[in-house]
Amino acid sequence: MFLNKRSVSPLIATILIIVVSVILITVILTWGSSFAKDKLSIAQSPVLQNTDFTGLITNRSLSANDILISNNHSSRDLNITGYKLIASLDNDLYSYFENKIYYLEDPLVIGSRQAELLQIDCYPEESFFIDLLTDQNTYVRTQVLAGSINDIDPLRCRLILDFDSTNGYITDRTGKNTLTATDVSIKKTGSYYSAEFNGTTSTLITDSTDPTIWQDGFTVVAWIKPRSWGETNYGRILDVSTGAAGNDGFNFCINPLYNSLFCNINAVGAIRSESNSINLGSWNFAVLTVSSGSKINIYRGDLDIAPTLSGLEKISGLITSITTTNPLTIGNRSTATDGTFDGNIPMLKVYKGVLSLEQLTQIWSSTRGKVN
Repeated sequence: MFLNKRSVSPLIATILIIVVSVILITVILTWGSSFAKDKLSIAQSPVLQNTDFTGLITNRSLSANDILISNNHSSRDLNITGYKLIASLDNDLYSYFENKIYYLEDPLVIGSRQAELLQIDCYPEESFFIDLLTDQNTYVRTQVLAGSINDIDPLRCRLILDFDSTNGYITDRTGKNTLTATDVSIKKTGSYYSAEFNGTTSTLITDSTDPTIWQDGFTVVAWIKPRSWGETNYGRILDVSTGAAGNDGFNFCINPLYNSLFCNINAVGAIRSESNSINLGSWNFAVLTVSSGSKINIYRGDLDIAPTLSGLEKISGLITSITTTNPLTIGNRSTATDGTFDGNIPMLKVYKGVLSLEQLTQIWSSTRGKVN
């Protein structure tokens, strides 16, 4: 006797195939979503993603400035024109990096299955992401891990504008403006090159200022060696104003009335802060901090004395944010010549946020040997 064998009908077979396929797809999508959330949990999603390179970019940290970017498994060249640093959400530089693109002077082309060195500006923390901007106006993301604790340099990451004449030239690091010199000579003082202002017509000026520089607090650090108080008064170290009362700018200068460093924020009713006495004909380490909450602080040091809080702390709830677009001017103000600095300014740096006394001392210690 033979058993009666009946095969599965085509309809039932089709249904089983569909059910199994749905289950597999669901599992894969769930796993992929979990993986993506885990990897991107500390970072903002890129504006655009080039799927040809997704997951195919790897890197290896070589130093605090160089990383090796590998274009793995792709048949296409990767043409990098710039990059964005993506810090973790609890890093206070997160919002700044979110709006900052570092454009390369020359595109970096990485061929299929090739690797090239990419020099980045700084390491904000031990682990962060980089969004690589391509010539297709798309971003490709890769994670970076610091090679050592010495690679991490939050101070460098905070640097917004760097006027540093160490090598006999002037640079503006906002990425948007170029400083234009009028009657400013570059002279060597000790082992440092210094911009010398004549006290009457000398000016370093930008066409405009990115207003985000002055938002959410900032710190100005400078070495100065004034010869006199200037042509009339208030020799400007840094000025971002029109000079008119009530405008939304500010200035940082020397004040002959009190032999002091001085700050005036016009937008909030001429709130001012004065420092202890400065020395004409000598090097002074001058620092201004303005918080987004309420405080103006001035610190002063010299070649032998580390910076200390020497200003009268000014507190006002009106100082919420400075949003000026007035031209940024070093050694003068943009609309007049009655506040010209007379002397030398070899270094002026603007940092995002309010630096601590420990950080200011670190800058003082690393730069004072270059100006004596």
